[in-house]
Amino acid sequence: MFLSGKIWCSAQAVVANSQKLKKLALESAPKQSMSIIPNGVDTEQFKPLPNGVLHKPLRLISTGRLIERKGYRYLIEAISEMKDVELSLVGDGNLRQQLEELAKILSVKVKFLGSKRHEEIVSLLQSADVFILPSLNEGMSNSILEAMACGLPIIATDTGGSSELIQGNGVIVAKADADTLRKAIVQLQSDPSLVGTMGRRSRELAEKMDWLLMSESYKKTYELA
Repeated sequence: MFLSGKIWCSAQAVVANSQKLKKLALESAPKQSMSIIPNGVDTEQFKPLPNGVLHKPLRLISTGRLIERKGYRYLIEAISEMKDVELSLVGDGNLRQQLEELAKILSVKVKFLGSKRHEEIVSLLQSADVFILPSLNEGMSNSILEAMACGLPIIATDTGGSSELIQGNGVIVAKADADTLRKAIVQLQSDPSLVGTMGRRSRELAEKMDWLLMSESYKKTYELA
């Protein structure tokens, strides 16, 4: 962080992608001027299906590497006592075998889909009902943005910039806590209208963070620097 601070001090403009990252950066360079431009998403590629329906079992999905930092074991534990839900994990990593064994032990229905191309991820998100990211540590999650653009309600842990993306379009839960994850899933499962309302709100928010808009913000920052 010391080296970063020295670089920032000599820069004409410094941009953070979330309020929490800005706050963290200012701890090492408290006098640094810094603006915030969130990550963007391609809302033309990532978009909802025109006539989406809520499925039974409820389709839960998460996209990310199968590593400790993503907290997937808590998600598998969360749905271990639930009925009428199924989980798809898109991604690969060194914990895949361990997570597969946990799902088998707990008799949880999990589809381990491995790594997928962007086009395939779009289709998988469009066919899901709820997106969940149980990370223990996260920045400004592109995975959440892509799910929002596809019109999915979000359940995410209170870490990094995730909470800044939740504005009436999902639920923020505690990290490393299967019980609060389960309660959030049950809340949406028991209220289909809430799933629809939150999903539409996700899309509205994502449209305000389209990459074209974010690139325009960067362009203005360069012009003013």
